[in-house]
Amino acid sequence: MKDEIPAQNLISRRKTMNYFAAASISLLFLFSCANPGAKSLTGGPKDETPPVVVKSVPENYSTNFIATEVEITFDEYLKSLQGLNQKLIISPVMDEIPEIKIRGKSIVIKFKTELLPDRTYALNFGDAVADLNEGNVFENFMYVFSTGDQLDSLEMSGIVRSAIDNKPLEGTAVMLYQDDQDSLPLTDLPIYLSITNKEGLFSLRNLAGGSYKVFALKDGNSNFLFDQLKEEIGFLDTLITPGVRIIEKLLATDTITLADTLQVSDSLSLPNTISLTDSLLLADTIKSPEKKSKYEYYPKNIELYTFTEIINRQFISSSGRPLKNKIEIIFNQALDSLSIDLLPEIDTLPYPNINLLTNTTDSSPFALHYSPTLDSIDIWLTDTTLAKRDTLIFNFQYTGYDSIEQPIPFSDTVSFSFRQTTPKKDDKQSNPFKIQTNFSKIKELGQAARITFSEPWAKMDTSRIELARTRDTLIFPMEFKLKPDTLELFNIQCSRSGLVGPGEEKRIAYPRIDQETIIEDTSIINTLNYALDQVFLPDSSYSLTLLPGAFTTHAGLSNDTTKISFRVNTEEKYGSIVLEMEELQQPVILQLLKGKEKIVAERRLDTSGTVVFALLKPGKYKLKLIFDKNNNGQWDPGRYLLGIQPERVLYYDKELELKANWEMEETWTLEKE
Repeated sequence: MKDEIPAQNLISRRKTMNYFAAASISLLFLFSCANPGAKSLTGGPKDETPPVVVKSVPENYSTNFIATEVEITFDEYLKSLQGLNQKLIISPVMDEIPEIKIRGKSIVIKFKTELLPDRTYALNFGDAVADLNEGNVFENFMYVFSTGDQLDSLEMSGIVRSAIDNKPLEGTAVMLYQDDQDSLPLTDLPIYLSITNKEGLFSLRNLAGGSYKVFALKDGNSNFLFDQLKEEIGFLDTLITPGVRIIEKLLATDTITLADTLQVSDSLSLPNTISLTDSLLLADTIKSPEKKSKYEYYPKNIELYTFTEIINRQFISSSGRPLKNKIEIIFNQALDSLSIDLLPEIDTLPYPNINLLTNTTDSSPFALHYSPTLDSIDIWLTDTTLAKRDTLIFNFQYTGYDSIEQPIPFSDTVSFSFRQTTPKKDDKQSNPFKIQTNFSKIKELGQAARITFSEPWAKMDTSRIELARTRDTLIFPMEFKLKPDTLELFNIQCSRSGLVGPGEEKRIAYPRIDQETIIEDTSIINTLNYALDQVFLPDSSYSLTLLPGAFTTHAGLSNDTTKISFRVNTEEKYGSIVLEMEELQQPVILQLLKGKEKIVAERRLDTSGTVVFALLKPGKYKLKLIFDKNNNGQWDPGRYLLGIQPERVLYYDKELELKANWEMEETWTLEKE
């Protein structure tokens, strides 16, 4: 039997429950009042409408504007204007950005700089304005006013692309100047400004009549000035004059009849009635939006291509001696020639003793390795006595440039120091001499079989190298032969100044050339990249074994055991593309691309004809043409102050999907210019 609750206690408990219920409702009501953005207790349909402007003080599109503060009131509460500094575009550009705050349902703008006279200003908030509840965005909300007695209303639009690959660029500034001085983007802020969207598109509105210089700038420091070497710039060769034309006659019920085409070259006003000299766009847009289609602003198809300038300023950007036998030199751009001299340390060694550095075999004390981009070089010290020196001084002679970018002989003397550190007892020392290959398990047809060494080697013992073709259980030994990897011609010389004696300077040349002969003496040319000089049969298996001692460095290091087994692919695994180039009338570079602009093959063409790309792996490919205007075999960017545009790039209009054991035929007909 349950315990009975006394009536008095029951009444007391009911009173307490009623009190808590009333208190809960009161708190909820107070919370709802304190939070104006809270939803109704009864729910309701989701708010999908962006905020609406109910009042602006001064009014939007005002003329004779003299206010220092603007308040724009919406029909609902707003989110904070996050990312406003990146999204707000003010045109013309102000010296100081206004102070902009949210106050309840209003945006308050306080100007910090004096406004220019007789100028139309446009503040484009992008997608920064959104309601508090659902975050519905008021796309491209604009507040426009004029400090004069009329509103400018001309427009121009277009697209910005990267010159190297034609891809649209987002977040790029498009800038207009009314002056025609070459120094404008370097020293002056633009009069009008727009920022490209995700599709690279831009629109410049509320423009005054006149002619403009047009620039695109990928601004590195957000100051709207072309003042950094790595900033991308694009420009038009001619001035642009915006205008508007009528593409349809006005109806008979309108107050006037206009011609089919109307040029508007000066500022447009916003009156209550339309006349020949009045603003057509703003009158129609604000009062009768459905009439806007009658007018077309131009130009609306401007194309700007941006590039990063390459300025001829050759210099050593960094240098170091990470190992006792390795010197690193990095230049700011590719070299066309280089001479290297090792200077004697007269202050530390008597001159007659310096010749102790020379070898009895009269071989070079250096082995050189260059980057594929020819902007860096590693100097390996193959002479062990030389490598033991704490300090080495080198002189580098190369082609430099004066203030007007004319080539002049230039030299730099650099001192390199190395201090040996004692390794900790617990440190596990791995073999620093590494050997790698560019093939594993499968070797592609047409692919050179390369071997890369972590540092130059001095001796090769072929008795410790086994290269064989295998078939079932049979082994067919092959002769192991190496040749230097194919490298472009590069004029480089190396000398040991003063090491032999006055008037007897020893100079050894290190040409980067295609060399077909087998290297038997590596004392002069020592690169890190070699190729196996063998013919590998399709659909065949091979094994390469390098036993310890197969290769030995100048410092006496030897390789660890390395074994690689691989199979050569068959021709049926590949396809080919046969391309007919038509109407080709100038030198071009034809590139076959895969993935993210990876160059699979490249051809230089001067005339129309057939181009065959064979032994291609199945997949998707693109074709790209570089119009090589200066015929130097590479794409060249422009130079703004020299009035040089970047070399034009063109892509084939479709992607090619190649299948195995398939020959694809395509015809690319170029348009005549």
